[in-house]
Amino acid sequence: QPQRGRLVSYDTSTGMEWLVASLQLRPGHSGGPMVDTAGRLVGINTMMAGPGVGVAVPVHVIKRYLKEAWYRTTA
Repeated sequence: QPQRGRLVSYDTSTGMEWLVASLQLRPGHSGGPMVDTAGRLVGINTMMAGPGVGVAVPVHVIKRYLKEAWYRTTA
């Protein structure tokens, strides 16, 4: 079931890039899309960081990873 929330930060403090949103992810939401109000993919839901706090990997990070993985398998 879709959840509404608000993007609260773009966190890079751990050396990785994360979207942090004020929404309640539930079991089964991991791996699902995080979209903006226009329906554009902005990230992939990854984990709950606390009550009402969801974390996602930004879509540009996923694209970069897939591109690098593709080049490794075709090189």
